[in-house]
Amino acid sequence: MTTVIKTLMQGIFAAAILVSAWAYAFGVPDALRLGATEPSAEVDLERPGRASGGTRDRRGTETTVVAGRLLVEPYTDVLHAIGTGDALHSSTVISEVSGRVVEIHLTANTTVAVGEALVRLEARTEEIDVETAELALAEAQNTFARYESLHSSGNAVVTDVTLAEASTDMAMAEAELRQAQAELDERTIRAPISGRLGLSDVSVGDMLSTGDTVARIEDTKIILVAFELPERAIPLLAIEETVLASTPSLPGRVFEGRITAHDNRLDETTRSITVEARIENTDGVLWPGMTFAIRIEHISDPFPVVPGIALSWNRTGPSIWAVRDGMVEDVPVTIRYRQGDLAWIEADVAAEDLIVVTEGTHKLRSGSRVAVGPTRPEDPANVGVVSDPSEESSALRPDLAVRRPSL
Repeated sequence: MTTVIKTLMQGIFAAAILVSAWAYAFGVPDALRLGATEPSAEVDLERPGRASGGTRDRRGTETTVVAGRLLVEPYTDVLHAIGTGDALHSSTVISEVSGRVVEIHLTANTTVAVGEALVRLEARTEEIDVETAELALAEAQNTFARYESLHSSGNAVVTDVTLAEASTDMAMAEAELRQAQAELDERTIRAPISGRLGLSDVSVGDMLSTGDTVARIEDTKIILVAFELPERAIPLLAIEETVLASTPSLPGRVFEGRITAHDNRLDETTRSITVEARIENTDGVLWPGMTFAIRIEHISDPFPVVPGIALSWNRTGPSIWAVRDGMVEDVPVTIRYRQGDLAWIEADVAAEDLIVVTEGTHKLRSGSRVAVGPTRPEDPANVGVVSDPSEESSALRPDLAVRRPSL
């Protein structure tokens, strides 16, 4: 008998401990409180017996949440790419005729002007042809002048037909001289554009054939950089958009350029678009073939910014909780940009509205009354959300501190 009583007492004692632990953790149920009644308790029609967020709906009670004021700032979208530089104008000089080289002016990395002589080929035959054509032209001119004088004096020997034939012979001699002179000019290879000469392996005495390469000329006053951007960059592309370029050849220097052209379709394999940017190179420090790291910064219009923890999700998409006059409202949003724990959104909210940031979002339903608790700045979830509109928001993004308006 004593053993039974002892066992019973131990069971009662254990049950008391469990009840105490339950009451400590979850509170005393309203039904067990002295004088507690539930005359106004209502049930959520969508989820019987439960309020939105998994808590029982009790009208007149306030849910404590942590909230902060809405920030409005632009979003900086940064695109990175690797590109290769090329001269705006470049030309490969080739020989249009064959012949032996007798003179060269091909010093590498020197600047040449358009039309400047680079290589002279042996031209004895062409020089003789020019002299012969000049003599033939002189004879034809003298004949035409004599016939014209006789014809104008009324000499019947020189008819109109004879004078016309002399004029034709003179014109033919002029054409033959021009032909001979052109062939002589071809024996001198000249620079087709102005620019900087590259290396050449042509030497005096070499025999050049038609089409042989003599040298390459690069006009490096302007450098064109071609690079690839991902598909998401298409809405940001604009002619004259500023780009920042740097090269490992010149560490510490950043060159500003402008987008001058881009392709009209995406690469089907890489899903990228080819873009060209123009960089002024008046001091000549940039060379064709250099590798460039490209950076493009696009600053959007100002948008409301919220921490990612402030977003709620349902079947219709993302939303935030706006606190207005002590009550919360579920406001649908469109996410425009995301960066780290922050989201730039489009929503029907005003700068003076409070948004629910962290604690208590799972307990809320539209129209619920809330009590805004103190914001804990040390809480990582609250970084960038301030409760005082006059507080500096540069802690959110120091690089935009000078551009962000204080709310």
